[in-house]
Parts: sequence; structure tokens; C-alpha cells
Amino acid sequence: MGQDTSYGTRYIALLRKRSEKGTYMLAAAFSVVFGISYTLWFYNSAVPTGAILPSVRALVGLLALLCIWRDVAAVVARHVLLLTGLLFPFVNQAMLGGIGPSGLLMFWSMPMLVVAVNVQSGALRYFYLTLTGTLFVLFAAFDPTIGDAPHAADQMNYVLLSFNIGLVMVLNFVLADLLLRSQRKLRRAIFTIKNESEDRLKRSLAERNDEHLKSLQYASRIQRALMPDTDRLNELFEEVHVHYKPMEAVGGDLLWHGRVGDRSYFVIMDCTGHGVPGGLMSMMMHGLLNEASHAVHKLSVSELMALTLQLLDDRLDRDRTGTMDDADLAALCFDHSKRELTCCSLGCGVLIQQADGMERIDSRRRNSLRNGQDRTLGLTEHRVHVGPETRIHLFTDGILDQFCANDQRRFTLGRLERILSEAKDRTPGDQMDHLLNAFEEWRGSTEQIDDILMVSLVPASAWYSEAAVSRSEAA
Repeated sequence: MGQDTSYGTRYIALLRKRSEKGTYMLAAAFSVVFGISYTLWFYNSAVPTGAILPSVRALVGLLALLCIWRDVAAVVARHVLLLTGLLFPFVNQAMLGGIGPSGLLMFWSMPMLVVAVNVQSGALRYFYLTLTGTLFVLFAAFDPTIGDAPHAADQMNYVLLSFNIGLVMVLNFVLADLLLRSQRKLRRAIFTIKNESEDRLKRSLAERNDEHLKSLQYASRIQRALMPDTDRLNELFEEVHVHYKPMEAVGGDLLWHGRVGDRSYFVIMDCTGHGVPGGLMSMMMHGLLNEASHAVHKLSVSELMALTLQLLDDRLDRDRTGTMDDADLAALCFDHSKRELTCCSLGCGVLIQQADGMERIDSRRRNSLRNGQDRTLGLTEHRVHVGPETRIHLFTDGILDQFCANDQRRFTLGRLERILSEAKDRTPGDQMDHLLNAFEEWRGSTEQIDDILMVSLVPASAWYSEAAVSRSEAA
């Protein structure tokens, strides 16, 4: 894009240079015409000495025309042309006997003044304007003459006056028309270059945006590939319903499942940030959970979470970098040898739905544990008594913190629990649909403010406990 802008600037400069060159060449041509015309006039008036100056101007105009055309000492030629064009008419007027006999010959300086004012820039423009204006005032006030010119101050040479005024008007018109055409051409060129630059910029942005979208979509496929395959969790769950809606293509919310020995783990995580930063954090946490679960066998659910968070602290090197990026977790642990299910939460929400009601699992924020002590001291494990009516709902805070379209209230845990309870007699899939419909109606046109991950699980019958079965039969 920078090269395009540079090219456009050079092209406009070239057009301006060509316009100025054409204007000076036209002025030089008129200087030649002026010089030749007044050379002949002086000879005809029997004043041969007066023909010297117009002859010099014709020669200067011819040389300036050649220099400007061939770009040889063009800058010097331009200034010589302007000075002779501005000064010689006043000198010629004095040589012809003043204002009357010369027919206001000093008007011939006007075309050069038009060129100087429109083409020159900065101080030079004001210099030529001041010089010409001063000469006009002085010659109009004192009407000086030179030598033995046929002076007749009280008579006006109407032939010369008509010639001077007519030709000067034509020359001024031609020069003004040339300058206007050049300006119009420059404006069209600038407009065209601007439109072309904008079009190229739009195409470039569209291409880059398309590349970024494709890159994010590819990253999304990679991240979603890390999600557990629910069809392979039949040993743990009869049904698994997942609603994953990141704010962008990738997000900081993710699921993880692993089995080491006789223990299986199912974890939901909510990492700091969303989009690419959140996605990177979730990928790191996914790897750290794998590392922690295989580093020490037979970890309890709270020990797995504590070790993973400790590894996260080490990887981020918090003491050196001072980073506060973190992750909220909620985890389930299935002990195959004891046929027991335990859960633990740190930031993410857990609701256990039983036949006789909904149970909240206490959750505390990660920052409440940053006191240098063992992470397990702040984590509490809960035994889940699984029965035919048991459903486990795991969720990140993206759904709880969402604002309402009407009054900007948050969705809250209480509303989530109430909506799930309203549909407790429906199938797990219908219950999830009921929740999502209620959530979308609540959100309305309000923008999503965080990644959303909601998981509803129905444990397999192999994990039923006698207490839960009895409670279900009683209910």
C-alpha cells in the first residue's frame, strides 16, 4: 500500500511538472511574439535604437523556450523569462515616450505576472507580485521616458492601445485557460488515484480479513478437535449435551477428558480472555491437565485441579512476568475401582439435579487461593450420589454474566437454576433446549459479552449408588 501511495504522489508531481512546463513554454512563445512585434514597430517608427530591447526579449524568449523544452538549466531560464517579461514592458514604454505614445505598453507585464503568481510558490510569488505592483504605481504616477523617444504625453496612441489591450487579454485568457485545464487534469488524476488507492486498500483489507477469518476458522477446528468425543464417553454417561458458543472463532472455554489407571476425569475450564488469547490459554490448560494427570497416578479431583494450577503458575512464571492470566475449573472424577463419583469446582458452576431438587456445589474464585499455601487446602470435594434422575450441569460464567436486553440485569445463577428446574421432567435434550431458548430470549439483541460453555450430563447406570436409587424411588 505504501508503494501505491508513493507511485500516486510521483504521478501527480509529474503531471504538475508537465503543466508548469507547458505554461512556461507558452509564455516564452508569447515573449518571442512580443519582441518581434515591437522590434518591427520601433523600426517603423524610425527609432532603431529602441528595437534593441525588444530584440533582446525575443532572443531571451527563444532561448528560454529551448532550455525549458530540453530541460537544460530550466530553472534559471524560467526566472530569466519572468524577469524580462515583467521588466521589459515598462522599459519599452519609457522608450516609446510614456503611457500615451506606447498605448499602455506596461500591460504586457500582466501575462508574466499571471504565470508567476500561479506557478511560483512561497516568497518568489510575492516577490514578483510586489515588483510588478510597485512598477505599475511608479510608472502610472511619474510616466518616465528614456532618451529621444517621440514623447507626446497628452496624446494617446489608440492603435498601440488597442493592440496591447487586445493581445494582452487574449494571452491572459489563453494562460488562464491552460492553468484551469491543468488544474482540472490534476484534480481528475488525484481523484482517480484516490479512488484506485481506496479500492486497493479495500481489496487488501478484504483479502487480509479473509485470510484472518480462514486462519481463525482453522484454529477453531483445531480447538474443537480437542473437545472430548461424546460418543466415546458411554462408560461414564448415558447422555452428553454440550452448548459451546465462543464470542469469536476461538475462545477460552474448553472441555477436557482423560483416564489414567482406574480414574477418569471430566473437566470444564474458563480461561482468562476470549478470542485468540483465550484460545491460547485453553490450549495450554489442556496440555497441563494431560501433564498433571499422568505425572501422579490416582489423583483425586481436587489434587488434579491443584496440580494443574500449580503447573500453570510455573509455566507463566508469575513471579517474573507478573501476569494474572488464569483459569476457572470444574471437574468430575470417576473412580472405577470404587464406583464413586466426586466433583470439585473453582470458579466454574456445578449444579447436581436429583429427584428431590437441585443442589449447588460450592465454588470459590481462583484468586482466593493465591496465598502461597497448598492449593488442596482451599478446594473441597463433593461426593455425588448418582441415581436414575441424576443430571449434572456444568457451566462457565459467560451464561451467568450475560446482560438482559430490557434492563441490563445479569442472567444470574438463580435464574439458571430456576429455568432448569422448570424443565426437570423433560428429557435432557429438551431441558437444554428450554434453557437455551430462555437465555436467547433474555439476551435479545444485547451483544454476547463472554464465551459460553454449558454441559448437561446424565451419568451411566453403572455409577448408581444405593442411596440415590432409594431417594429416587421415594420421590
